Amino acid sequence: MKANVDHMIELIAMANGFGGSQDLVCFHEQPIMGWNPWTREETLRVSVDVPGTGTERLGKKAKECGCYITFGTYPHGPDWPGHELLNGILIDPDGNIACSITPFQPDVARALAMKGMELRLNSASDGYNVNEAEQIARHNGLWSIVCNQSLSPEQPGVPAFSGSGDTAIFAPDGSITRARSVHEEFVRERIPIAEFRRTRSITKWVPIEMLLPVYRPIHRGTVPIRRPHTYPRTRQTAPTR
Repeated sequence: MKANVDHMIELIAMANGFGGSQDLVCFHEQPIMGWNPWTREETLRVSVDVPGTGTERLGKKAKECGCYITFGTYPHGPDWPGHELLNGILIDPDGNIACSITPFQPDVARALAMKGMELRLNSASDGYNVNEAEQIARHNGLWSIVCNQSLSPEQPGVPAFSGSGDTAIFAPDGSITRARSVHEEFVRERIPIAEFRRTRSITKWVPIEMLLPVYRPIHRGTVPIRRPHTYPRTRQTAPTR
């Protein structure tokens, strides 16, 4: 995993050298430990401390380059012992962990957009729904950035190109800047954030004050199919040979 962090630091330096300095550098899901069809116990063994040695090294590079860094990872959860967690990490230009969040779905993206979210940063692995990402950007009037894995050799049971590529930056008008291959490459876009803030309507087409009375009773009356603490404890047990 140290070699993976070394490679991340190398790519951050390249991104800020080739084409000039960057405000934000995004990585895919699990760039530190990679991915395998691990059991829960195996996943917990490769999970990392946040903050920890790896994030401290990345934070130092973020401070050196003056940029934000984001990626997904399996973190240790001291408040959730024995649980397998998958979080998104955002490191700020001062080298601090700005936030650690869980992946969110379109409904959550909508709620956060209504509260003023401007950039949706999403790390992916093994592919993602490109049409959904485009619609989230277009429907909510925000920028949506999805970084997916590149070519991934030596994955057991799947070809190296499976689920690779399609890293993309989705603009509020639906236009897309995307990767051209499944190999490592830089996907760049300039986001005119000042102009975006000046002209943006948080909810397009329908004013927010008209939507809230409609949303509230629906959400209040919804009974979730899966209640808290019902995640099966047999999840990802070791296969019988």
